[in-house]
Amino acid sequence: MRRVEKQGLHTLVAQLCGMKSVECYANAAKNRKRYDLVVMRSSRQLLLTSLDIGDIFQGFPLYYGTRLDFRLRMYPLQYLLSRTSGYLKNILEESVQRRTTANGFKNMLEAYYSPEPNVLKKFKESKARTFGQLSSFFERNLLDISELPLYFELLQTEITHIQNKKDRKSAIQLEIDQVGSGPTLIALVTKNKVLAEKCNLLGGPFCCIYSYLLEKSVLFIQEKIPDVNKSSKSFELITTNRKAQKYALMCFFYNEQHLNRTKRWVAMYEEIYDMSVPDKEYKFLSRVSVLYDVFMEYVFPNLLRQLEILNEASSIVINQDLPIKIETLDKCILSWDFDHSRQLKKNYYNPVSGTHDRYKLKIKVKDPTKSSIRTRKSKHKLSFRPNFIHSIDASIMRMFIHRFYKQTGKKINHLHDCVMLHPNDVDIFYKIAAEVYCSPFMNTLAQDLMFSRMKQDIVGKPLERMLELESEFVSNMDDFELKPDIFDPRKCYRYEGAK
Repeated sequence: MRRVEKQGLHTLVAQLCGMKSVECYANAAKNRKRYDLVVMRSSRQLLLTSLDIGDIFQGFPLYYGTRLDFRLRMYPLQYLLSRTSGYLKNILEESVQRRTTANGFKNMLEAYYSPEPNVLKKFKESKARTFGQLSSFFERNLLDISELPLYFELLQTEITHIQNKKDRKSAIQLEIDQVGSGPTLIALVTKNKVLAEKCNLLGGPFCCIYSYLLEKSVLFIQEKIPDVNKSSKSFELITTNRKAQKYALMCFFYNEQHLNRTKRWVAMYEEIYDMSVPDKEYKFLSRVSVLYDVFMEYVFPNLLRQLEILNEASSIVINQDLPIKIETLDKCILSWDFDHSRQLKKNYYNPVSGTHDRYKLKIKVKDPTKSSIRTRKSKHKLSFRPNFIHSIDASIMRMFIHRFYKQTGKKINHLHDCVMLHPNDVDIFYKIAAEVYCSPFMNTLAQDLMFSRMKQDIVGKPLERMLELESEFVSNMDDFELKPDIFDPRKCYRYEGAK
């Protein structure tokens, strides 16, 4: 409601000053342009600094320092030198080794056609197998890559190069990314069958979970908010924008509350439609955001209670003033806690933008206060489910890395849940993915990785309550198991740009 009040105040002030709406919009446009120019100037300064560094070190090898967190996400140690980059010298060396692609040429074409479902379907139905047949199909079905990422231009150039060379060697790496890693792992942890089906774990035709939620949101909103204006931009955003549903779903899974969902939707609204959200549409976005938990139960029955049990289990440990401890699939133990702290606010002047601003500073306090206790619990609530899910995600990737090296002697190039592989190694990767996901330990993730570890740190009534929660959690789990003859890893891990 703060935004509504702010907009109402803005309108009132404009009227008192005799300003028309056109003048208000013009002033807003001028401020946006000024901000864009400030950002461009800062970016130019950063670029020139980077170029100067490049001149200084010209002729010398640069090794980009990065660190890996428990989720296998990489962070640069030198801000001006590196964004997320290759983190090991031997991976960089391996990626430039040219290898014969006789066995991987078909995978290159499949990756090339992945952004065009109709052409990809035609390619699979052609049953082209020999190099000549594959090459002939490629020549007859070149894609218009003008609107596609540079990766596809590189891929097309490399395929053409292989056609004209006798050795048919290539060092290109095909990018494979997991589809909806968060929802997929939530489905496996909670054993929710409907969610598992929509995450392509139980066979059937490919399903995009975010597109599925868009379809369901139309029915849900019509049922719960019958007076909705279907021609409004806010209704269009919620029911047609895939990114809007993705943000909302991840907010829900990771314990963010409706205020953050609303803020994200408002920011998207302003970005897409290039205007402030009118009061009436803001109220609609806020109302849908508040009802999102109900929407999740509407789409995925019993999921809400399973996630609440995970929260309550972590709260039992937190209330004993203990750190959270969980296990990983590769038998590691992760533990974290938050200090009791107090927040301070400091004002400062930004000489680049010429504006006054404020930043928040947190300081550690020795004696807990009601405020610091509340803050600690809030931080744990927001961090537990994301950390738990990311830890499973990372341990699965570590299994991929270990098994891939064991079978091929090569190190897989990875980033979080995305991998880059030589075309010859794609089939090996998919075989390993199927082995991991169909393993027995994927059936008892919550019991083995969370409940068993938490029970070791508590006694008495907290332990009794933890046992009750675990029993309820297990009884709510649907009875399904991933089988090699049903689970298709190519539907969960797809080529970059696949639709």
